[in-house]
Amino acid sequence: MKQLILILTVSAMAFAATENRGTDDISLTLVNDWTALDQIRGLDVYEYGSYFVVLATDIYAMEIQSYEPATGTYLGAVDISSGNTSVYGVATQSNSDTPCFLTNDFDSDTLYYSENMGSGWSTFTNPTGIRGRGMDFDGTHYWTIDIDNGGLWRFQPGGSQQNFPTPELTASSPSGVTTFPYQGNTWIAIAPYSNHFIYFYKWNGTAISFMGYASIPLGGSYYSLGLAFAETNGHMYWSYYASSGETHLAELSFEITALERSSWGSIKHSF
Repeated sequence: MKQLILILTVSAMAFAATENRGTDDISLTLVNDWTALDQIRGLDVYEYGSYFVVLATDIYAMEIQSYEPATGTYLGAVDISSGNTSVYGVATQSNSDTPCFLTNDFDSDTLYYSENMGSGWSTFTNPTGIRGRGMDFDGTHYWTIDIDNGGLWRFQPGGSQQNFPTPELTASSPSGVTTFPYQGNTWIAIAPYSNHFIYFYKWNGTAISFMGYASIPLGGSYYSLGLAFAETNGHMYWSYYASSGETHLAELSFEITALERSSWGSIKHSF
């Protein structure tokens, strides 16, 4: 096993992929952009105190890789389960001396879970089947997105599960997903594979609400591969595959200027 070095961005279906702006109350800023190894996917952030790293899966090396969040430098990796040959999403539980990893597989309905840095893996059935892509952990539950627009799933591995429709994402192949705390609620951000936006939803403990979307401030042709949020600096980390053939890891800041759809501009909050 390789060592993991723990130096550790309104409306509904009317928005087409050719739209060149987002809703006025959410905006994204590109902070950093680095060339990364292979096609790093899924993305998550492991945080322990003020110390954090960006995690990504690599299907070719069959690894969970770690990247330094200020420079995008590759740090090290943990081998995934030998059965996890089409790995995509990764989610970890932060604030623990030893991170716990959950990964999925787009050729299998299996979830893989490890509490010992990849030395051993337990398996569970993925509620999305083989359609799940990015994943995240919100402190109590895991979230994943269905690439065929089967919506968002909130679940416990091997336990309860809930599905929420996301009609705003029709025909956009949802890929990366992350959660973050905002104004006492859990928000979910989704980066579709095939368009240049990030979509935002709010979870109030019972249901999700679509809150808006923001244009990713990057020109050219590319495909989103993963999305994660870091509480330490309030930024998102995003991976994408460029038309040049390179995979990139980028850092995004974002701004939300409304609490509710009915109160645009009433309160401004910047990360």
